Amino acid sequence: MKTERLEKIFWPAVTIAVLLAAWHVAVRVTKTNVFPSPLAVARAFGELGRRGVLVAYTRDSLVRVGGGYGLALLLANAGAGIGHAHDGFAIATQ
Repeated sequence: MKTERLEKIFWPAVTIAVLLAAWHVAVRVTKTNVFPSPLAVARAFGELGRRGVLVAYTRDSLVRVGGGYGLALLLANAGAGIGHAHDGFAIATQ
């Protein structure tokens, strides 16, 4: 029973560690200036938290993502309706 509980914690922790290590290595090997390292992201989170703006910035970002997603769904449905109407018109004229 105790082994099962340990495995529920161990394997997710190993997975996260491997992904973070791969991210770190990818940033180091490519010497990119576009993507920050995991440590730089952690420092930025700490700085935003220290300044007291992390929650507000996170909320604003989620609102933007949700709005963009909602707009994409609306436009996709409108486009599907236009395409569907066009198909009907094409069939009717043939």
